[in-house]
Amino acid sequence: MEQALIQVGLPVHCAWGDCEASSFVKPKFVDATYGGWYKSKMFRMWPRKRWFCPDHYEEGRALDNRFYENYKTPEPYPEEQTEATTEELYKLLD
Repeated sequence: MEQALIQVGLPVHCAWGDCEASSFVKPKFVDATYGGWYKSKMFRMWPRKRWFCPDHYEEGRALDNRFYENYKTPEPYPEEQTEATTEELYKLLD
């Protein structure tokens, strides 16, 4: 199954209104830009993700940004993972 996703890609449909666009998107380690498609950060824990076609890329991104500006939540995809030592954690408890 993994080899099929790498070669062909995952079938996706645009989540923007009545847009009928559909395509196959390869995983991020194969194509870092997803072929111009935007993967929404909202509902990221759901098994089915929301994708926006290249024509609606900016609208999908603006929708996500507007949500995260209005409702302060942790960054969905942090750039770097911060690691704390046990000594630092014990200092925070004091």
